[in-house]
Amino acid sequence: MKTGLSRVMGAALALAALSAGAAPLSYNEAIDGDLHPFPTTSMSLGVGTNTVTGSVASGSSGRFPTDFDSFSFELAAGATVTSISMSFTLENDGASFPEAIWVLGSAFQRVDFSGASPVDLFAAQLPWTASALEISANSNACGCVQGQSWRANYVLSLEVTDPQTVPEPGTPALLLAAAGGAALLGRRRNRRPLQAA
Repeated sequence: MKTGLSRVMGAALALAALSAGAAPLSYNEAIDGDLHPFPTTSMSLGVGTNTVTGSVASGSSGRFPTDFDSFSFELAAGATVTSISMSFTLENDGASFPEAIWVLGSAFQRVDFSGASPVDLFAAQLPWTASALEISANSNACGCVQGQSWRANYVLSLEVTDPQTVPEPGTPALLLAAAGGAALLGRRRNRRPLQAA
C-alpha cells in the first residue's frame, strides 16, 4: 500500500513541478540593486505576473538626480509575454514635463507621469514570443529650471503564459481519483484476514 501511494504521490508532485514552470520574477531596485542603463540588468521571466519595481528621475540639479533604467529579460522557449503595464507615483519639484520615453526593440512609448496610472505599454508589439526582450527608459524629459526635478516610482508588470506548463483541465481530478483509488485499495487489503499457509 505504501509503495503504491508513494508512487501516486511522487507522480502528482512531478506533474505539479512540471506545470509550475519557472517562478515569476519579482525584482525591486531598492533591494536587488540599481537598474543601470549600461550594462543592462538581465533577468529571467517566469510564467505568471512578473514585476520590476524601480524609479526614474530627471532634473536640473534638484532633489532627484537623473536616473535611467534599462533591463533585458530572457523568455523560455514556448512562453509568451501577453501584456506589459506600468503603475506609478510621481514626486515632482515643479518640473513641467515629468515623462520618460520607454523603448522596446524599435518601438517607443512616451509615459507622462503626471497622467493616469496604470498605463498599458507596447500593445502593438504584443504578444511577444522572441527569447529576448529589452526594455529601457531611454530619455527622461523635464522642462526644468535650476533646482527643479522629478522622480517616478514605478512597478512594471509583465504577464507571461506558457501553454506547455498548463495542466489539462482533467489532470487534477484524475490525480485525486488515482490517490483515492490507491487509498481504497490499500484499505481493502488491510481488512482481508490473514490465511494460514
